[in-house]
Amino acid sequence: MLLRRITKHVQDQNWFAVGIDFFIVVIGVFIGLQVSNWNEAREQRFSETEYLERLYSDTVELTDRRAHYDRSRPSNVIALELMTDFANGDTEDLSKLRNFFIDESNTDSAQWPQDVIAAGLSVEVVADSYACNLLDWSSSLTIPPSELPTASELTSSGNLERISSEKVKGALLSYMQEANRAERLIPIVQNKATDLADNFPELFEIRYLKDVNFAFDEGESYPHYKCDFDSMRENKAFLNALNRNRGFYAEYTNRAVLPASERLAELQSVIEDALGIPHANEALLTQ
Repeated sequence: MLLRRITKHVQDQNWFAVGIDFFIVVIGVFIGLQVSNWNEAREQRFSETEYLERLYSDTVELTDRRAHYDRSRPSNVIALELMTDFANGDTEDLSKLRNFFIDESNTDSAQWPQDVIAAGLSVEVVADSYACNLLDWSSSLTIPPSELPTASELTSSGNLERISSEKVKGALLSYMQEANRAERLIPIVQNKATDLADNFPELFEIRYLKDVNFAFDEGESYPHYKCDFDSMRENKAFLNALNRNRGFYAEYTNRAVLPASERLAELQSVIEDALGIPHANEALLTQ
């Protein structure tokens, strides 16, 4: 209709009418583009908010899943330091290590198992079993969970630009880089550590006690451990392996586990800022 009218006006050489028709066409195209851009921007804002909310949910869940690592690994580093101090002859007995386990049991979720105490085992025997268990597991450097499903979706689909906040994108990429670095580092450190119980079986006795359960954490149970601590102090090969494991465990904790958790806490914080919700994870941010 408009095209036929413009053609007629041209044939009639009614240039004023042609100009008006052309103006109407330009205005119509402009309004159409503006509406299209507005709808696209509205969809973009909705999509970004949806992604941010999903990212926030992922970080909260992952933080909870990593909490055991963030709590137990630094504690294990201290316990291994106290153990090697005794083994190296820097302390006379295991009292500092025993007291550390007792103090940890009063503040941590891993309370002293009442059924063990009721079975007639003293607090010292339980603490020594914990210490011996720690030696056995000092070479087990497990990789903490690190996956953020929404982040993987954004990066694999090329939709990261849907997040307009440069702070969120920067924190997300920083976390993913740190998590990937940790996943590469941990197996390297693990391969250098020594399985002490397998390599020095004469120093370890590992048995399950009937009707007795060492519940370190909910859902986990371990056998009762006995170690010949005095003989350990005289075994140079064992001491070399123990001291190396101590260093590897500290490296695993301080260069892999904790840095990734710190980047995760920073990511959660900037997402909270972007969504306008209170900060929920100040502890790791202030370390």
